[in-house]
Amino acid sequence: MVKHRFRDSIKSLFGSHIDPNKEEQLQEAKAEIEDKVKRILKLIKEDDLEEDGTPVELSKKEPLVELIEDFHNQYQSLYAQYDHLTCELRKKINGKQEKGSSSSSSDSDSDSDYSSKEKDKKNGQLENEFQKKIDGLRQELEVVHIEVAESNRKLTITHEEKEDLNSKYLAALSKIQEADKINMDLKTDAEALGTQRSKLLVENAELNKQLETAGKIKAELSQKLEDLMAEKDSLTIEKETALQQNEEEKKITDGLRTLVDQLKDEKLALGKELEAVAGELSILKQQLEHTEQQMTDISHNLKVAEEENESLKVKHSQASNEVQLAHNRIQDFVAESSQLKEKLDESGREISALTQMHEGYQKESSNQIRELETQLTSLEQELESLQNQKRDMEEQIKSSTTEARELGEHNSGLQNQISEHEIKSREREEELSAMMKKLEDNENESSSKMSDLTSQINKLLADIGTLHAQKNELEEQIISKSDEASTQFKSITNELNALQQEVESLQHQKSDLEVQLVEKIQENSEYVIQIQTLKEEIDRKILGQERLLEDKENLAMQLRTLELEMNTIKNKNIEAEEQIRAKSHEISHMSQGMLELHEKIAEIEKISTDRESHFLVLQEKIINTEKAVSAKIQASSEQIKNLGHDLASLQQEKQELEQQCEKLKLEVDSVQNRKSEVEEQMRAKEHENSGLREENLGLQGTITVLEKTIAEKEAELSTLQEKLHEKESEASGQITSFTVQIDNLKHDLVSVQNEKHELEQQCEKLKMELDSTNNRKGEIEEQLIAKDRENTKLRGEILGLQGTITALEKTLAEKESELSTLQEKLHANESKASGQITTFTVQIDNLEHDLVSVQNEKHELEQQCEKLRMELDSTHNQNGEVEEQMRAKDHENTELREEILGLHGTITALEKTLVEKESELSTLQEKLHEKESEASGQITAFTAQIDNLKHDLVSLQNEKHELEQQCEKLKMELDSTHNQKSEVEEQSRAKGHENTELREEILGLQGTITALEKTLAEKESDLSTLQEKLREKESEASRKIIAFTSQIDNLQKDLLSFQKTKEELELHCEKISKEHAQSLVMVENEKNDMSSRTMDLKRSLEEREESYQKLNIEYKQIDSLFKEWMVKLEVAEKKIEEMAGEFHEGIESKDQKIADLEHTVEELKRDLEEKGDEISTSLENVRMLEVKLRLSNQKLRVTEQLLSEKEESFWKTEEKFQQDQRALEDRIATLSAIITANNEAFDEIVSNLKECANSVTTGIETISWKVSDDCKNFKDSVSNVSHELGVAKDHVREMKREKEQLKRDKRHLLEQLQVKNEQEVTLRKSVEKLEAKASKEESEKMNLTTTVVQLKKTVGELEKMMKEKEDGMLDLGEEKREVIRQLCLWIDYHRSRYDYLKDILSKSRRGQRAA
Repeated sequence: MVKHRFRDSIKSLFGSHIDPNKEEQLQEAKAEIEDKVKRILKLIKEDDLEEDGTPVELSKKEPLVELIEDFHNQYQSLYAQYDHLTCELRKKINGKQEKGSSSSSSDSDSDSDYSSKEKDKKNGQLENEFQKKIDGLRQELEVVHIEVAESNRKLTITHEEKEDLNSKYLAALSKIQEADKINMDLKTDAEALGTQRSKLLVENAELNKQLETAGKIKAELSQKLEDLMAEKDSLTIEKETALQQNEEEKKITDGLRTLVDQLKDEKLALGKELEAVAGELSILKQQLEHTEQQMTDISHNLKVAEEENESLKVKHSQASNEVQLAHNRIQDFVAESSQLKEKLDESGREISALTQMHEGYQKESSNQIRELETQLTSLEQELESLQNQKRDMEEQIKSSTTEARELGEHNSGLQNQISEHEIKSREREEELSAMMKKLEDNENESSSKMSDLTSQINKLLADIGTLHAQKNELEEQIISKSDEASTQFKSITNELNALQQEVESLQHQKSDLEVQLVEKIQENSEYVIQIQTLKEEIDRKILGQERLLEDKENLAMQLRTLELEMNTIKNKNIEAEEQIRAKSHEISHMSQGMLELHEKIAEIEKISTDRESHFLVLQEKIINTEKAVSAKIQASSEQIKNLGHDLASLQQEKQELEQQCEKLKLEVDSVQNRKSEVEEQMRAKEHENSGLREENLGLQGTITVLEKTIAEKEAELSTLQEKLHEKESEASGQITSFTVQIDNLKHDLVSVQNEKHELEQQCEKLKMELDSTNNRKGEIEEQLIAKDRENTKLRGEILGLQGTITALEKTLAEKESELSTLQEKLHANESKASGQITTFTVQIDNLEHDLVSVQNEKHELEQQCEKLRMELDSTHNQNGEVEEQMRAKDHENTELREEILGLHGTITALEKTLVEKESELSTLQEKLHEKESEASGQITAFTAQIDNLKHDLVSLQNEKHELEQQCEKLKMELDSTHNQKSEVEEQSRAKGHENTELREEILGLQGTITALEKTLAEKESDLSTLQEKLREKESEASRKIIAFTSQIDNLQKDLLSFQKTKEELELHCEKISKEHAQSLVMVENEKNDMSSRTMDLKRSLEEREESYQKLNIEYKQIDSLFKEWMVKLEVAEKKIEEMAGEFHEGIESKDQKIADLEHTVEELKRDLEEKGDEISTSLENVRMLEVKLRLSNQKLRVTEQLLSEKEESFWKTEEKFQQDQRALEDRIATLSAIITANNEAFDEIVSNLKECANSVTTGIETISWKVSDDCKNFKDSVSNVSHELGVAKDHVREMKREKEQLKRDKRHLLEQLQVKNEQEVTLRKSVEKLEAKASKEESEKMNLTTTVVQLKKTVGELEKMMKEKEDGMLDLGEEKREVIRQLCLWIDYHRSRYDYLKDILSKSRRGQRAA
């Protein structure tokens, strides 16, 4: 039984391990785990294949794979141990079962035979075996616990790795957020650019709308003009009708006056006839009441005028019928005269009533007269305000017309000035080309002469090495000087081209503005005509109103019927007064605008005064130049005479000097060979310095270096000259006098060139003034347009007021015509009644005693009439005063009009005179330039003659004197270059102050307009004298003008050739751009090479920075030397002046050789011009090539830098993104694999451990509890990991979205890169070609790239220097003035010399003719 129990216990413990169902489950779980491991490995490999991973990413995935493989190996080892245990258990259990079966059979046979001892032994053995197995199991469990601890340790390691990955993930997220911020900033920038673009589009749309509105306004103005013409025609018709009415009213007033006289005569008869008239008065009262009712109806029915006229006609017919009835009644009265006596009492009563009525009517008439007077005063005020408005408008229109005319004349004058400046610019271009030729010739001569000097110094001092070093320095300086001269020439040509373009644009603008001015002048003339017609009509209406007032005073009794109408008119007048107040407010605004216009006119007058001062300055310059040229000619003639005397003395020394000349010729040949070598070196160095020319500001440094070296050479020459002067003291004195004279002539040339430069500056200033005047013209045109609109509005309002006034006048005229007809009828009736009443005088004589009372009443009535007459006289006096005031105002208006017309005439005359003066000025300036060119030609002729004489002297003497002369020429050229340098510096400084100076000049020009009127008479006299002088010299100038026209044609041909070359260069640039695009493809492969080159470039840049600092130090030293040299030059000039005085004494005997020398001079001039043209063309070609090389190099550098920066940033962002993405994917994969593997393994281990724990003892149960706690902890960690996986998945989704966005951005960037790569390919091809051409210059180009960085650094320093210079520019104004004063003194001196030379030439020619 015990065995069975033990067996059952063993089965209960290990039955689950031996169960075949559980074995199948374990095998299935093992197969699933292996499949999952294979899947994880496959997924990792597929990710590796899909994404071309970098070695960094592979290094991150390799530990993951190793961990998975370790986990799989440990699982397999655990599974093998478990299989081993289960196999052993099966074997043992199966063996025991077999033993148990055999023992059971033996036990059944001999159950009773065995004793209890055998049972105890067996049980003890089994227990021992079982304990051994339990110990083995415990050991295995300990091993398992150790393995679980190791797995937990690995889990902690993985957890730490997970935290590291999380930290990396957070860093990646932060970087992605930064990239998002950058993208957002870029988007905001793009949105800002879009808003700016939208604003610009809106502004363009607004401008287009403004243009459309301007067109509409123009159409409306044209329509308004048509309407005004139509209104003008209607006003003329109304005017004629008003004149007719006025004539009729005059006739009526004359008739009324005659009737008043008749009434005075018939006053006595009226007393007698009152009785007869009494009955008629009652009838008339009824008629008057009836007419009053009719007038009230008319006042209410003013709007329907035609119906009122018809009703008035009917009433007139009724009145005529009533008059006829009155005539019949008068016939009846003859029969009823007896009855009149009885009715006298009644008539007396009626007369008293009539007197009362008369008094009431008088009061009413006085009130009406007062109201009419108030209305008249208001109308007069309105008329005065309208007249003031019209005057203001007329003044505005006149001012606008004058301004327009002035602007037109100003534009014409500016055009003439522009043409003159163009001619001057061409002449200056020619002069510059000549100067360039001279500079090149002088450079060649100086190089040859310096070589001669070096050979002499080698013979005399044996210091060959030092002289060669100095020679090399001089050559480098000459090269730099030539480069600087070329850069100056290029800058001047560019400025001239820009000025020509500006001139063309200004000409187009001027043509457009002229068309607009013509249109505006026509419109203004039409407006003036219309305003004059309106003024005339208003004057006529004022006279008509005055006449109507006189008639109204006489007809005051009849105006009672118009009370209701006057009330309505009062209301209208109140409204009109309100409108007039509004108009007065508008007129105040207009007056303010007129004040502004007056201020502008004052400014323009100031400009005219400045122009006048400029005109005076030019006249003075013309006179001074003529004097200088004449003085120069006289001096040159004297020099030639002195040279003729000196030739005889120098022929004796000819033989001695010929030997020295042969020696010097040999030395010249050697020097020329050296010169060719130096020129080759110069050409090589010009290519080196081509990139530095644009940014090189060392003009002053190089010039000062030249001056320093020349000073040294002069010191050496002075030593040589002292040695040579010991042998040839007499010849040197004479030759030095010649050289002094030549130097003086060259100084004259320099002064003339300075004057030309000043004129160029004036041209630039005038162009700036043109721009400012054009801007002002545009503003004035806008103001004129606004004022035209306001004028049209005011005219419309004036026309409306005139319409209301004409309507009121028509109504008044109709009422007055009706009253006149009634009065005529009354007078007719009275005349008829008077004829009939005379028949009844006999009967009335009896009633005279009854009429005494009536006479008393009559006296009272007469007194009342006298009172009414006094009132009428007072009203007449008031009206007379008002009329006198109106007449005075009209007289003032007429006087003002006449004054305005006179001013217009004077303004037009002034404008014409201004145009004539400007044309004369332009002609004078042209003649000045011609005279200057003539003087320069004569001076060059004399210099050439002197040079020929010098050649003769050289054949007689030594070539040393030529060297001295050439040295002096170099000094003069240095002076000229120094002057050019100073002029360039002044131009650069003047550019900062040009705006301020131009403003001051504009203010000055505005003041000149007023002064022009005063000074025109004086100028006309001056101009007449100048014209007479110029006519004498025009014959000489005409020949030279032909030569200048030929030169201009040549220049035009040169311009055409330049345009052709420009087109060729554009085609060449296109070819280069294509080649550049092809070369960009090759740039990608050569980026690594470029990186190494950039390092070398940085080093070379640092070296260049050091060299640049050294150059700055040298530049400062050279400035100090330059100042010292200027002091020496002043001393030398003083010496030259002293020598010139000596030279003038020996020139008088040289007149005979002038004619022969002139022919030789002309031939030499032609040769020089041909050589100069060839040299200029070659220099221009070289410069164009240099500019092309510079541009191509700059483009290559910029594109390479941009591409390198963009590619580096793109690759960095792409690498960061890929690294973050791969790290996250690896982390997710590792975590998911670890979690799944751990879950499955842990579930299996937990199930196995639970089964083992159930079968093992209580000691094993404690271990199982620990394992369960570990399991709980592991589950918690697994849940945390799962939560983190969910968060990671969300982050992965966000990363995928960001990845898609980045991919899109990547595509865009790739497309841009492809385009840029294509460009790089083309550029690379062009670069390769250029490198093949300029392989020798690669090292120099690398150095040039380093200088770019240095120049960027120096840009800041230069900007600071520019600020300091701008501060110093203010101080230079006084220095400029002092320089100008000195130049004026020089000019006066040279003019005196020119006059002196001219007199000598005239005398010499006369002597030749006489000979």
